[in-house]
Amino acid sequence: MRLTYEAFLLSLSHDPGPWAGFAGEAAREWLDLLVRAQPPDTPRALVRGLLLDLLACEEPDRVTAATRPPVTDGRPDPSAQ
Repeated sequence: MRLTYEAFLLSLSHDPGPWAGFAGEAAREWLDLLVRAQPPDTPRALVRGLLLDLLACEEPDRVTAATRPPVTDGRPDPSAQ
């Protein structure tokens, strides 16, 4: 997975060389698959952010927990006001 992100960064650099266009093409191929695997209203930006978190933090349990909908007790969320 880290190699994929290194290739992404190279493809977006000033002189991408053989990696030119890699980021756009690769994202189109796998992002839809990842989004479909999440709950229906999960934004794509959240999926991208969680992937970056997983790579940067190496805390798979925390990142996996963030992909799950919050457990509620049926009361309104006070932070949503």
